[in-house]
Formats: sequence, C-alpha cells, structure tokens
Amino acid sequence: MYYGVWAICLTAKILFGYYLLIQPLLLPIDFILSADYNCWTPYTGTASNPLCPERNPYCACAEEASIQQMRGLVVKAIMLVMRLAVPGAMYFIDTYLWFSWTTGCLSTALAWYMRLGKVRS
Repeated sequence: MYYGVWAICLTAKILFGYYLLIQPLLLPIDFILSADYNCWTPYTGTASNPLCPERNPYCACAEEASIQQMRGLVVKAIMLVMRLAVPGAMYFIDTYLWFSWTTGCLSTALAWYMRLGKVRS
C-alpha cells in the first residue's frame, strides 16, 4: 500500500511538472537561447542588429568582440536563471503538497470503502 501511494503521488507530480511547468517554458527558453544579446538590445533577426552600433572599422580590437560575446553569454545566463527560478523551485518543493493531497484523497476513499463513521441502528 505504501509503495502504491508513492507511485500515485510521484506520477501525479511528474505529469503536473511536465505538462504545466516544463512544456509552457519551451517557447520562452527557445527565444532566450536564440536571441543575440551581444549588444544591449535583444535581436533575433538574421541581418545585423539595427539598434547595435557598428564597430569602428579603423580599430582592429579583438577586445570589443570578446567583451560583446561575454556580455551576451552573461545576459543570456541571467535571463535563463530568472525565467527558470520559480518553475524550478515549484517543481522541487511541491513533492510535499502532492504527497499530502494523495494521502488525503486515498485515506478518504479508503474510509468510504470501509464505511468508517457510519452509525448502524
């Protein structure tokens, strides 16, 4: 009986986590990963970003490109952490809630089946 309760609990938790927490995040995460954050404005087009100033053609500075690449990676990582913080916390914290709901529902069903509390005349 104990393993059955946990099997039902974890099945409900995993199904809830996939369909209501993970699946809705696919599109925003795909957008965050595909956007170009090398400049301060996000851009997803194939042409050069019109809001990003062009580099100085007279300066062959590799530092500018590396700083832009690093800034793009840091901004992308920060945005991913911010977007995944609440759903990730909810997924790891809700095990207690699912266990409580599962044991409550199964205990009620068992009590109805056993007819506990019924007064016989």
